[in-house]
Amino acid sequence: MDLGFIQRSIRTTLAVTGLVFLALLAHGRFDWAWGVGLGSVWACLNWILITALVRLLLNRERALSGRAKLRLALLGLIKFPLLYGTGYLLLRQGFPPLALLTGFWIILGVVLAKAVGRLLAGMEAAPVSRGVERRGGETT
Repeated sequence: MDLGFIQRSIRTTLAVTGLVFLALLAHGRFDWAWGVGLGSVWACLNWILITALVRLLLNRERALSGRAKLRLALLGLIKFPLLYGTGYLLLRQGFPPLALLTGFWIILGVVLAKAVGRLLAGMEAAPVSRGVERRGGETT
């Protein structure tokens, strides 16, 4: 999985979330619409912060610098107390927990669908061998 895959998955997730949000609003389920929307945005922010933390930790040259340590501390302060505290407040505000959970799982469904699509596209593009190849390049 490359960084572009994660970024495209987040963009696709936000687009799918927008469609689900509008569909739920059209059906008059305002609490569910906001619950799914906020749960999905929360999950996308979580993925963005995890990606930033992992990239920073895997870059050994930059990870040892003072600026990188400050950035690591800042990302940790944003992710753990702020993001998870916001998740707790969302639950306490009365949004349906299942709506928040549904929004949280949208990104996982998008990643799964994209991975399966890549796998199927790779299987279709791979050449199929029709026999046993011998040393001279001949097949039997």
